[in-house]
Amino acid sequence: ETVYTGKVGNNEFIFDSPFTTPVLSYKIYSSGDMPKHDPANWTLKGSNNGKKWTIVDERKAQIFCSRYQEILCMVQKPAVYKQYLLEAVTAGKDTLKIAEVVLSDKNLLAGWENFRYPEVRFRALNSETEGNRIYTQLVQDPDKYVKYHTQKVAEILFYTADEPMNDVR
Repeated sequence: ETVYTGKVGNNEFIFDSPFTTPVLSYKIYSSGDMPKHDPANWTLKGSNNGKKWTIVDERKAQIFCSRYQEILCMVQKPAVYKQYLLEAVTAGKDTLKIAEVVLSDKNLLAGWENFRYPEVRFRALNSETEGNRIYTQLVQDPDKYVKYHTQKVAEILFYTADEPMNDVR
């Protein structure tokens, strides 16, 4: 596992854009560490000279439902930039840890706007087991976790060779 371990407070990541088109979406992956190290607030900025930065997306109070989980964001103000700057902080005063950041020039939610998720209510039958202890450590929001993986399974099942497939991890 490769994880970026940052610092307490604001962390900055600069990415050179491999695209000649706007970044339309991006994913941020939580690390395998404790949720207190997850990014909770972040701003994505774009620049063509590395000096003047324009805010293209901003997120507040984000919560990952589990470890190694992605949050997929659609860029609010897409435009073509040579570089992108991600500024991120944790919810508290903790060291930031991020497993991965992926920029995309595709709308990764295209075709999923009307996807109907099944209603699933998760409950532990025996909270005293070792399996339950491990599960609750890795999965902070079981209902959101099941919903997230429902879409991942559907992406695999309904993928056709004529469609671009989202990166399923």
